[in-house]
Amino acid sequence: MKLPGFPAVLVLAAILAGGCETMARMDSVEGRHWQLVEIGGVPAVASAGAEPAHLFLDPGPPLRAAGVLACNRFAASYMLLGNSLTFGPAMSTRMACPEGMAQEAAFTRALEGARGWRVADGRLELLDAEGAPLAIFDSGPRD
Repeated sequence: MKLPGFPAVLVLAAILAGGCETMARMDSVEGRHWQLVEIGGVPAVASAGAEPAHLFLDPGPPLRAAGVLACNRFAASYMLLGNSLTFGPAMSTRMACPEGMAQEAAFTRALEGARGWRVADGRLELLDAEGAPLAIFDSGPRD
């Protein structure tokens, strides 16, 4: 019985590693639009005439988070390492949206306080340092 040579083993390893990488990307929180469902235990509100509040983590480079808070758009850097997730200072537009300003403030606080993440039942949860959910997102319609 002849065993495969070293080059054949390398090719097989590369194919298997590529398959694992593809699977990991499919399960990743990055590269998907996440629509806000709940923030601080309160259901998300939709501002009249605005896109639904959402979050998108662009794996870049550079790593960039972007989305809509309620009626204002935002962008921030982020750091993702395993289940650890933190955001840099967010920049946002400054339009007034009467029914969404409380949500915008809560969303900004959630980004500032996020220290981790998990996906449970198909929903993304931003977690504080103790592992409690700050905000919950559903996979948005633009996936």
